[in-house]
Amino acid sequence: MAAQELANGISHSGHMYAMTRAGRDLTPAGELQETFDGMEQVKFMKRIAEMPDLSQVIRTLPRIKKHLLNPQNMRCAINATPQKISDSATQLESFIKDVAKNRKERKPVRANIIKVPLDLLDDSGPSRKLITEPYFQPCQMKTFFQMPFPVNFVSKSIRTVPFCHQDFASLCILARMMTAKFLHGEIREKGGAYGGGARMGGSGMFSFYSYR
Repeated sequence: MAAQELANGISHSGHMYAMTRAGRDLTPAGELQETFDGMEQVKFMKRIAEMPDLSQVIRTLPRIKKHLLNPQNMRCAINATPQKISDSATQLESFIKDVAKNRKERKPVRANIIKVPLDLLDDSGPSRKLITEPYFQPCQMKTFFQMPFPVNFVSKSIRTVPFCHQDFASLCILARMMTAKFLHGEIREKGGAYGGGARMGGSGMFSFYSYR
């Protein structure tokens, strides 16, 4: 059912799949987004659905659980009012302890709760750690998927800046304004397409799209 729902969703959200695919080879985040939410995920789920023997999948699930449900690797953030933060922190600490108990951890695990006022949050400080992928090399890529419906979904993506950059908000506004003030008129009203526009994605891609 999950594989079928993903396949059926292409005709309704084809422009989103096209934008995700177009940014696949531009940033590491774009590559992950395509893997988990793009055409690669559709093909992956289709392969699993067609497997006559799921023993390999079943053997993989405990390995995924062991990697994900590790309290030593968990980092949590709670956004709440001062009146609710204490109760929320207690619930979070209880959850992490339950995870550790299920893993039969030998050393005790405690949730370190740090209260930070919203006006002090700053991504530019020296303590900020960015995850980089040293082996990822951006490259140009063109892809075509033949689909069994009479609509073409097209996208072109440009690598820009990540969401923590000071220009990210401006690019989001630019995409909205370009869509409403220029691209809609040129692509839909003059060009006769079903729709089109621009979008700024959180993985650092500025994407143009249309479908007709």
